[in-house]
Amino acid sequence: MRTNSRNIWIGFIGAGIVLSLLLWFVGIEKIKTTFARLTLQSLILICGLALAWMLSWSLALHRILNAVGTETSLWSAFLLFASSAFADNITPFGQAGGGPFSALLISKRTETAYETGLASITSFDALNLIPSMTLAAIGMSYYAVRYTVGRHVILILAVTGGAIMGLPIIGYTSWHYSAKISNQLTDFFMLILQYGSKVIPSYHPPSRKVISKRVDGYFRAIKRIGTNPRDLITALVFATAGWVLMSLIMYVSVQTLMKSPEVPLFIVLIIVPLATIASVTPLPGGTGGVEIAITLLLLPMGVSEEVALGAALIYRFGTYWFSTVLGGMCVFVLELTK
Repeated sequence: MRTNSRNIWIGFIGAGIVLSLLLWFVGIEKIKTTFARLTLQSLILICGLALAWMLSWSLALHRILNAVGTETSLWSAFLLFASSAFADNITPFGQAGGGPFSALLISKRTETAYETGLASITSFDALNLIPSMTLAAIGMSYYAVRYTVGRHVILILAVTGGAIMGLPIIGYTSWHYSAKISNQLTDFFMLILQYGSKVIPSYHPPSRKVISKRVDGYFRAIKRIGTNPRDLITALVFATAGWVLMSLIMYVSVQTLMKSPEVPLFIVLIIVPLATIASVTPLPGGTGGVEIAITLLLLPMGVSEEVALGAALIYRFGTYWFSTVLGGMCVFVLELTK
């Protein structure tokens, strides 16, 4: 745990350096002047939209938990989602870093097996990708045709395009070849655990049968979720609503700093899922990467550097810092009420 805490602090120091360099490059005085346009009403609206976004995705998680056969209240679903967001925000590589911790919280809160909790959170993350990738796919071609983009933006669009094409292939393969993948994962975990037993003499790894049972339990939970279309469709609706609310935060962030011209709402709906791709970075919650991506995507629209970066920072206040603080409080509540 000490090592994990050290890595988290190192990550935040790295994120601070990246953000400091961004502010220095654009100009701190320019950013200060731009932030002077931010009103208290806009800030309250952004916090309200951020809370609504978290509630929406909590409802999506609630339906996923229902699909896997885990009975839980809406309040518990909100605590679990907010805590999951906290885990994602303080670890590198976004959901990939916070997923194991989120699965542990779900399994403890719902008194289910760890693999069931892991299946729930990975299914939730995968479901969230559907509206995200759909908006990104619609927007990529429009954005590329409508605006003159530099090579950095082209890189963002290329990575997004690769994700759009690659994720359905991964999903199809995982679903139809789950038995073969299960055996390969079991072999992989056995290899890792046996190596661990050599490094740590006092550690005795579980048998292959135990590991195979847990891996199979994970895939069974995934298939149970996939065979509940009603819950999946309802969760998808709430997930899509969450993306729209996040986009509205982006829209308010831009409009509150701009005098003219206005950035179309449709374009903002596209920017958010495109920029979210940049959250998969070694820094906590993608800090630095997301801000850079949003700034680069706004610049071709005629937005000045200071407004683009200022809007990115305000957006991240609502969708990152606000959710991190609230999520940390929810982790504390979960620990008190377990």
